[in-house]
Amino acid sequence: MAATTLQAETGNNTSTADSFAGQTNGNARAGNVSKLPIGSLLYSGATTKVYATWLSWFGQSNHINVGYDSDSAGQVHAQVQDMMSRGIAGAIADWFGPANSSIEAATQLLKKEAESSGGQFQFAIMEDKGAVGSAAMNNGCDVSDQLISDLNYIASQYESSPAYITVDGRPVVYFFDVDAFYVDWARVLSSVTGNPLVLIRGADGFTRSTADGGYSWVDIQNANPFDPELSLQDSFFQTAKQAPNRLAIGTAFKGFNDTLAAWGTNRVIDQDCGETWLHSFREVGKFYSSGNQLPALQIATWNDYEEGTGIETGIDNCVFLVP
Repeated sequence: MAATTLQAETGNNTSTADSFAGQTNGNARAGNVSKLPIGSLLYSGATTKVYATWLSWFGQSNHINVGYDSDSAGQVHAQVQDMMSRGIAGAIADWFGPANSSIEAATQLLKKEAESSGGQFQFAIMEDKGAVGSAAMNNGCDVSDQLISDLNYIASQYESSPAYITVDGRPVVYFFDVDAFYVDWARVLSSVTGNPLVLIRGADGFTRSTADGGYSWVDIQNANPFDPELSLQDSFFQTAKQAPNRLAIGTAFKGFNDTLAAWGTNRVIDQDCGETWLHSFREVGKFYSSGNQLPALQIATWNDYEEGTGIETGIDNCVFLVP
């Protein structure tokens, strides 16, 4: 039997700040988590790549204090090492454009860490609607030009990296709600370099001519906090099955709680002591199997402390011991 210590078995073995004491929205305090590969929660024989959505805005004054600065080289290194130790193959960086210097600096650090992993870790960019908000205000909600500029920047600064996620040679770019504004997608895609593979949030990615696929996310449609909303995941997968030539990225999540977010509207999906997390994995098995693989799964999220979806701290299973 291998020797161990009480500290090794109970101390903080995550990239969570040691000072993080937990939050009322369900984020557990810094502690000790399982290092079994997360993909083992999927159906038997799964070869699905598991990625995690990574946020890099902590340390900025308009976000809550979680005990670390996202644009710290040491913190990004710790996060990548922690993700790899849990079987996560890469990070999807929620990106706000080059004008947000702090997030841009952190994303460059993520790129560097991925490149130094020896092919064990990858990354991709998710263009957030926050990257084009100013352009929308200045151009009557038309963000096409800004999107062209951002995508060409992504192509030159990130897609050229050997650690960037590609499918059939095409760099994958995620888009998070940029369609909240007007986008002339035909003009955008004809004006950018790199031939990116366009993934948009939700099932529209399987029907829209300007998209190459879709990714699922945590969606909340009713006020019952004990409904994990898995029927919405089912609908996503059902639509994906009807478009086998397009890329489908599923999702897994521990819950949702935005009661601490400055933009929150008190939306909640209860974690149910870890059961929501497990059910979101089981749902994938209704539609995929060892003979019909889901290409990739995205965890929503690695570290969104404000919406209560982060798994960086682990997931509280409500177990405690009374000596």
